[in-house]
Amino acid sequence: MTLPHERTRSLIQAGELLQELSKDPALAETIRKQATAVLRHYPSRDEVLQIGKRDEMADNVFGPLLSSDVEYR
Repeated sequence: MTLPHERTRSLIQAGELLQELSKDPALAETIRKQATAVLRHYPSRDEVLQIGKRDEMADNVFGPLLSSDVEYR
């Protein structure tokens, strides 16, 4: 089972990976363009953390999906 801070960290790391792929000249242009296209709709680090904060404040029987921090407290 994945914890909220682990999901948050994974989302942020995936966004960072997409950014790296979109700028890597060693990759084929089609791959860079696909990464750029996905990034247009991908949440930023700040947006992911903001969603986590909102999740933590919500009254959800299952608890938050994301966390406002990437580290476990």
